[in-house]
Amino acid sequence: MARIQIDETTLGVRFNWAEKVFGLVRDLAVPRSAVREVQMLGNGWTAVRGWRVGTCVPGIVRVGVWRSAGRRQLVAVRPARPTLQVRLTGQKFDELLISDNHAADHAWLLTRPPYGTGSPPP
Repeated sequence: MARIQIDETTLGVRFNWAEKVFGLVRDLAVPRSAVREVQMLGNGWTAVRGWRVGTCVPGIVRVGVWRSAGRRQLVAVRPARPTLQVRLTGQKFDELLISDNHAADHAWLLTRPPYGTGSPPP
C-alpha cells in the first residue's frame, strides 16, 4: 500500500510499482504549507467521490485519481482501514485519501508546526 512520508517542509506519498501501473499514479510530494485540513477517517472507502482514472477492485482496493465537480482526489484506500484525509490548496490535487495503519500519527504530525518555526519538537 502507499506510504506516507512527512518531513519539516514536505508531505510525500510513495506508491509501490503495482499501484503505479494499475492506479495510473506517480509518487507525489507537496509542501506542508499547502495542507489546509487534516483528518483521520476510520474508513476512507466511503469518502471517495466521482469517476476514476485508476483501478477499483470492489471490497479490496481503490487506487488512482477520482474527479467530481471540479475536485480531484488522489486515492489509495482499502476498506475498513484507517485513512489519512488531507485537503490541499494550490496543488494538482484538492484532496489526498491514503489508507495507512499509522494514519492517526500522520494526522498528528501534520497538525503540528514544522521544526524551525519557533516551536519545540514533539
